[in-house]
Amino acid sequence: MKTLNGLWKGSYTLDPEFESDNSEHYFEMTLNVDDEDEVSGEIRDKLPDDQAPRVAVLTGFIDEGEISFIKQYPFLLLRNEKNETIVDESKAHPEIHYQGVISDSGIEGTWDMEAAVLFAAGSYHSQLVTGKWQIVKAEE
Repeated sequence: MKTLNGLWKGSYTLDPEFESDNSEHYFEMTLNVDDEDEVSGEIRDKLPDDQAPRVAVLTGFIDEGEISFIKQYPFLLLRNEKNETIVDESKAHPEIHYQGVISDSGIEGTWDMEAAVLFAAGSYHSQLVTGKWQIVKAEE
């Protein structure tokens, strides 16, 4: 599956119960597949207002036309009750699990993670957040 090596562009959405307007969030992904169909790479989230992209690493595998990998940020990203993003560089972000089906036109699938929400009182609430994703190979 080394044909998957290279730059991909894609988007993800959160399921409607987590984001009512079903906004698409965009990213670029660099995939590296070795001879054993082990996958590694980086994901750069595109952010509004020319903010620097957030970079996460990915590790996983390919098996019978399906891909499975974990996306990991080097720090914790939280949303507070005002929907503002809080960065805590002293803690790791929860793993984000991606599963997808590989086709001639790209890869698409679902993702999930155990997310934490920070409330004004300083307490955290944890819940499983889910959504969909898709990527297509970038033109070289």
